Amino acid sequence: MERDLHFTRGYIHKWNRIVPGVNKVKMVSDYLGVTVEDLIKQFGNMSRT
Repeated sequence: MERDLHFTRGYIHKWNRIVPGVNKVKMVSDYLGVTVEDLIKQFGNMSRT
């Protein structure tokens, strides 16, 4: 996915430590076919475990 979206390698993994820009979050949500809200909700659930 990172390659398809032209992100640097490991960029999405770094979302555990940084706050990505809204445009990057939108690109990922579009790629996955989900809403930004659903993506944020799912990411929030993952980071709590």
